[in-house]
Amino acid sequence: MTKSIGEGSGSLNKLDKEIYESDNDAALNDNNEFDVNLRSNFGRVGNTYLPKDFVDAACEEDSDTNSEKGFDSPNYSSNEEGERMRKFPEFCKFDLDNPKFEKGMLFGSKEVLKKAVKNYAVQGNYHIKFVKNDKRRIIAQCKNYTWKMHASFMQLEQTLQIKTFINKHICHRNPTNSYVNCVFIAHKYLDRIMDELDIKCKHLRKVVKRDLGYNLSDNQCAGAKNKANEIIEETYKEQYSRLREYCDEVRATNIGSTMKIRVEPPPHFQRLYSIVSCSGVDVNDNTYPIAYAAVEWETKETWSWFLELLIGDLGPVSDHGWIFIFDQQKGLDRAFGIVVPQAQQDGVLGTCMGTSRTSSKARA
Repeated sequence: MTKSIGEGSGSLNKLDKEIYESDNDAALNDNNEFDVNLRSNFGRVGNTYLPKDFVDAACEEDSDTNSEKGFDSPNYSSNEEGERMRKFPEFCKFDLDNPKFEKGMLFGSKEVLKKAVKNYAVQGNYHIKFVKNDKRRIIAQCKNYTWKMHASFMQLEQTLQIKTFINKHICHRNPTNSYVNCVFIAHKYLDRIMDELDIKCKHLRKVVKRDLGYNLSDNQCAGAKNKANEIIEETYKEQYSRLREYCDEVRATNIGSTMKIRVEPPPHFQRLYSIVSCSGVDVNDNTYPIAYAAVEWETKETWSWFLELLIGDLGPVSDHGWIFIFDQQKGLDRAFGIVVPQAQQDGVLGTCMGTSRTSSKARA
């Protein structure tokens, strides 16, 4: 009986061993198959496995050897006529409202690229952030790590190029976006705010909701209006700062013309006088000299200033017998009495004086 049990136990142990080895082999085969699939479709970054295209992109960024990818060698190609042309598409600023990206695309500056990415994120309601932004490169990706862009400067050029672009999204729409702030709204609707300086916050809020689908608070709208007004003010300052360049250009292109600017401390623009040596032609094919001034107010003092400069260009009334016709503008009659009291004012057309009430300009 004991021997029978022993023999039975030995057979049982042998059978268990065969079953164990068979199961173990199957498990090893499953593990090997899993490893093959994992290596084929995923890559390892640290202790984390991510989609392989994402890992390959990361490896490309780490090397960042542009010439090896063929992007920068060379940057130009020649057409049939021998003209040099860029091999890759260039992003146009006019496309900022509806940006499209592709691998190899060129950008003139980091600012343009970042603005394009932000506009893209706002329009698509994507949660995209900049994970790298240094002197060499810009890397942007969405929070789900499926959409990614890597751009860096080209060799020997101040041009950015997209070296890696993965255009996949699994993001859910979000009612808010960190890029939709006061500054963004101010730039986006600058023309609208310039045309309607008194636009109400509730109206601006409705416009943003209709166009972009985002909800803004009254504080955000008020901040956007204030920022837009600052931009408008800076635009005016920039234009006024170039008045001297404008005057120099007129003198250079119209020899004999007079251009005078009057300022007041610290300095602020006050007045502009211009008489152009070339002649204009009216609807009756008659020629006439053109003079105009931009002044702060229509007063006796400003009209006197204009007439003194005008007579200085035309010559003394006593020598030429100038005759003036004018309508009764505020301060103009008294200015004539001070500057050209000897001028005839009997209705004979010599030089016609008038004003543009909307722009406070005098012209002769």
